[in-house]
Amino acid sequence: MAPFAISTTNGIDPGDFEPVLTAPAAHGDVFCFIDPPYLIKTNGEATGTFYEGLFTKKDHERLFELLKATPHKWLLTINRCKFTIDTYVAHGFNVIENPWKYLGVPPMDPARKAKRRAEKIIELIVWNY
Repeated sequence: MAPFAISTTNGIDPGDFEPVLTAPAAHGDVFCFIDPPYLIKTNGEATGTFYEGLFTKKDHERLFELLKATPHKWLLTINRCKFTIDTYVAHGFNVIENPWKYLGVPPMDPARKAKRRAEKIIELIVWNY
């Protein structure tokens, strides 16, 4: 099971995303906000490695297949890279690109912190409704 937070009528629950995306709606419409770990880039290209194996490329492919099939409304945020373009954009979901810069960064050496703050990130906001 990949670590993942899912939104339910009871709040935020840790666990795998598949049960929520495949479950029938118990009471009206279901909306899922999905913010999986971003792809890590090497030499400017996404390598398919997610946060040291906590969320693998296989997990991301499984998420994509479930999102294609779910009857629920969902909104996904993910970084723009070849993999996300080849999956979410190519499939024809609604997509907008949102450029932004890091404001808060984790503790790190000053040079890396300055570089990270100067980076411009392109995030995809993808939805099916």
